[in-house]
Amino acid sequence: MSKPLLTITGAARHLGINQKTLRRWTDAGQVPCVRTIGGQRRYEPAALARFMRERGGTATNHDDDPTAADFDRELITRALWDAADLLNRILWRVGTHDDAQRTIDRLNALAQRIHDGELAA
Repeated sequence: MSKPLLTITGAARHLGINQKTLRRWTDAGQVPCVRTIGGQRRYEPAALARFMRERGGTATNHDDDPTAADFDRELITRALWDAADLLNRILWRVGTHDDAQRTIDRLNALAQRIHDGELAA
C-alpha cells in the first residue's frame, strides 16, 4: 500500500519552508512532485526526505534520518491536533458542550501519545 501524498501546504510545513519556496524549487526541478488531474502538486514523503538529506538538512521536527514512520507519525499527530483545534473554535462560537470537550481532550491526548512514540502511527 502506498503512502499518502502530501499537499503543498503539508509538504512546506513539514520541511519548515514557505509554500512559495517549495513551488520555486519544484518548478526548478529540485523537488519532485506529481500533479493531480486538476494540476495540484502532490509530494511523496520519501522524496522530501531524500531531498532534505541531499541538501544536508532535515525536515522539521525529525532526526537526521527521517523515515516513513516519522512522516506518518507527524502527519497523524498534526491531523489530530488540527481536529482538536477546529473543535475548540466551534465550541468558542456555540458555547462549551461537555461531550465535545471530552472529544477534544481525547484527540489531544491521542496526538500527544503518538507524538511521544507511545503508540504506533
